[in-house]
Amino acid sequence: MRYLKIAVLLLLIACNPSSEDGEEHVLARVYDNYLYESNMEGIIPEGSSARDSLIIVKNFINNWIKQKLLVQQAEKNLTREQKDFTHQMEEYRNSLIIYEYERKFILQELDTIVEQFEIEEYYEKYRHNFMAKEDIFQIDFIEVEQASDKLIYFRGLLSSNQPADMDTLQVLCPKHALSYDLDENSWFSLSTIRRRFPFHAFNQEDFKIENSFFEIDDNENIYLLVVRQYVKKGNTAPIGYIAKSIEEIIINKRKAGLIKKMHEGVMNQAIQKKLFEIY
Repeated sequence: MRYLKIAVLLLLIACNPSSEDGEEHVLARVYDNYLYESNMEGIIPEGSSARDSLIIVKNFINNWIKQKLLVQQAEKNLTREQKDFTHQMEEYRNSLIIYEYERKFILQELDTIVEQFEIEEYYEKYRHNFMAKEDIFQIDFIEVEQASDKLIYFRGLLSSNQPADMDTLQVLCPKHALSYDLDENSWFSLSTIRRRFPFHAFNQEDFKIENSFFEIDDNENIYLLVVRQYVKKGNTAPIGYIAKSIEEIIINKRKAGLIKKMHEGVMNQAIQKKLFEIY
């Protein structure tokens, strides 16, 4: 509010008529409409400079004036019928009320927990809808400091295909890695991989060789990466890649089902109580 006071004061000094003591400052007038200082409350973000505050205030006033002038012009040039928005306003209000009630109903009734078996069932039923839009890869990676005394150990374990070695990594990584992902359900597009890791130059075709090992240096840290699986664009995407999307689909279906059930309940109750008639 401090900067608002500064900006308003500058405007008042520059171009506003003075007010009588105790009366609120008038900032602008269009016909019989007045813009007061209190109408500006909250329009200036906290921390704005005096200069920015002044710009915001000036723009607000100019927009207010333009809107009032345009409304006045429209009022003069439209017929009473053209200016009657009673029906549209009622429809809009009804839509807002229904939407808000549906939203509140969903918040109260929606079960947002989606079990893994539900995701798997949906995937098996509709897997033909989940085609990979680009090449995707299941990778394991570990990021460590260049000076890490576990670097050589990590290299050997990550490049191994032995389950026991992967179990060892699951124990070591939380303690000694800067970041890591050893989840077999973690799939990444090639574009995501290139953004995530500091590749300077590499052969894209090398990524399409399963169990290919990469070591990347960004002058501070070392990234160890192994491509475990590869799915070509146009083939069915693995469940791990689209599990989140399926979860959202299932929840949205539940929402739609709840709304439909609620609508039917309202109608059935109204029928039983004879709350409406069709003539």
